[in-house]
Amino acid sequence: AGRDEPGVEEAIGLFATMLPMRIALPDGAAYREILRSVKSVALDALSRQETPFEKLVEIVQPDRDTGRPPLVQTMFAMQNFARPEWRLPGLQAEPLTRGDIEAKFDLALVAREQGPALELRFDYDARLFAAETAERMLDRFLALFEAAVESPGAPIEALAWLTPADRADLEAFARSADYDAVEDLPPAHDAVAAAAARHPERPALTWRGESWSYGRLDAESTRLARH
Repeated sequence: AGRDEPGVEEAIGLFATMLPMRIALPDGAAYREILRSVKSVALDALSRQETPFEKLVEIVQPDRDTGRPPLVQTMFAMQNFARPEWRLPGLQAEPLTRGDIEAKFDLALVAREQGPALELRFDYDARLFAAETAERMLDRFLALFEAAVESPGAPIEALAWLTPADRADLEAFARSADYDAVEDLPPAHDAVAAAAARHPERPALTWRGESWSYGRLDAESTRLARH
């Protein structure tokens, strides 16, 4: 990676760089259309891969937060190179499985080719996600991917992403007394918007000594939804 010039092909070191990409997911778009769009965006980004990530951050000047990297919070990496075999005279060597390390992004999905299959690794920030939550997200990603492969022409919002365990939980909840209690409740975002309209300055959330009003919660959630 990053060795596009003959003079650096044999150089030792990490030449990889981050390629920020913005992917549009329009309503009603089929998986096949999204795939074409992602391919186009990726090829366009790769044509500019020599631009240092630090220079891009300097040009864009995003809002900085010491608790997260600039520009991107999720990452995908495709490792499509073969792992070399180490053959040393009189020695047998094998790669060591890495232990737990600090995540550099909120979420990172790393795919590595293993013959005809893909090996997936899901890295996550343990300050944001519990291990069980990360496992469920990966299971649902695989379910969504399988549905997309089976029905590439279907709109992405129509693809099934629930696992069999999720569906069993929902079916059990639908048969419980709790279902009748919440059936007529408005969606959470509508409830927050209504509360913000009635009393925007009233505290809605408190965490680690910081409090958000209903007005701020509604504004920030709306901004995030439209991002």
